[in-house]
Amino acid sequence: MSISPETKLIQKIHRQTDKYKKANAHLIFKQKMNMMPGGISGIPDYYYEANPGQLWVEYKYIKKWQGKRTMPTNKITDNQLTWLRRAVSNKRNCAVIIGDETGLCAILKDEEIFTPPTIQSVKLITPPEVAKWIAQQLMYTNFKELK
Repeated sequence: MSISPETKLIQKIHRQTDKYKKANAHLIFKQKMNMMPGGISGIPDYYYEANPGQLWVEYKYIKKWQGKRTMPTNKITDNQLTWLRRAVSNKRNCAVIIGDETGLCAILKDEEIFTPPTIQSVKLITPPEVAKWIAQQLMYTNFKELK
């Protein structure tokens, strides 16, 4: 079975989060969330946790950022938006990470998920930068660069 481009992107990011785990002696727990029994859909792709934080992330893959004029949030389903809206209103830490075939990613956090900024105002970042952002969300600290 072949691996989807979205899964490849997630794997790139996870290889980098593992470096933060080793370098900072914190356990970054991550769990893939599959559709739950009973038909509950809309749950984000991954749940991350470390002391003291938690983060829910929905990953989306697009072919290319080049030529895009609007944020491709049409890839987020209504069920996902409903789930994320409830979680954000309950003060849960949530994000949508959109990446392309080159690995460049945009992070939409909390309210940005529902009223996305323009592409021009979003900084596209690499998988190592996404991993650092995830670690910062979980541990509320700034990290020195890893080798």
